[in-house]
This record gives sequence, C-alpha cells and structure tokens, in this order.
Amino acid sequence: METEILLDTAEGLDFVDNDKKLYTELLNSFINDKPFEKERLISLVNSGKNIDASRYVHLFKGAAAQIGAKRLASDAGILCDVLRGRQKGNPELLIQNFIRSYAKTLQILQETFQKLK
Repeated sequence: METEILLDTAEGLDFVDNDKKLYTELLNSFINDKPFEKERLISLVNSGKNIDASRYVHLFKGAAAQIGAKRLASDAGILCDVLRGRQKGNPELLIQNFIRSYAKTLQILQETFQKLK
C-alpha cells in the first residue's frame, strides 16, 4: 500500500471542475464533519448487522471517491461487497485493512488541507 497513491488531488479537483475552494471544503468536510468510528463498524459486525455495517462503510467509499482517495474507496468497496455477501473474503481482515487505509488517508488529507487552505 505504501507505493500506491492514497490521494489523487488531480482527480479530486477534476471531480469539482478544478474548483480549488470547493475541493478544500470537501477535504475539510471529510476530515471534520463525520469522522470514521471504528468502534461503530466493529460493533455492527459483531452484532450480525452486516448490511448496516456495509451502509456505514459505503458512506466513506463515496466520499473518498469524490476527493480522489482511490485506495480508501477501493478498500471500502471490497469490504462492502464482503459484508453484503457479494464476494468472499475475511471480514475481520478487511475491516483492519480499511481502518489502516482510513488512518493513512486521513493523515494525507490533513496535510493536503493545510497546504490548500
């Protein structure tokens, strides 16, 4: 994962027609408005509420895709598919992978936000 681009700002800016102010607002929103709560995800899965867990992760998949956080969007998509039973995989392992990806992406987002604001 280290060699992959966690945030493609060119793609994120392209998504908002190169409106740097809007892109900066989206980054700020992703960072501050509804941060990911790993305890919530784990609790949903442990309670057998995989569909609800998938919906929760899907929120971050969409938001990540909008800002160019490709790796996080991909990891979220795979986790969603496994939680919904659309593909096979180890949910526990994929949850940990998603959590790591989110943390690394969040760090890059915070650094990028500081540079852009």
